[in-house]
Amino acid sequence: MKNLKIKITGISKQNHLIVIDDKEINVKKNSFGSYEQIVQTEKESVNIKIKTILEIKSNFWFITNLFFFIIAPLIKNNIYTLIILTLFM
Repeated sequence: MKNLKIKITGISKQNHLIVIDDKEINVKKNSFGSYEQIVQTEKESVNIKIKTILEIKSNFWFITNLFFFIIAPLIKNNIYTLIILTLFM
């Protein structure tokens, strides 16, 4: 049996799924904010996949998309209008 120590930094747990040899693993967050896990295997090489979970699979995907595609451009356009009116007055 061989031990494989995995340390992953720069990701948030809620948006990613870590799979080793087609088996999902649970990683633990350490005190520095990175995720660590020790996996036992008998193979010489393993396949490690980090999958991103998209917002479209989340519970509030419709509200999130509504905000980014409809409400955010309206807010952006109003700010530009205020800046232009302020410059020309």
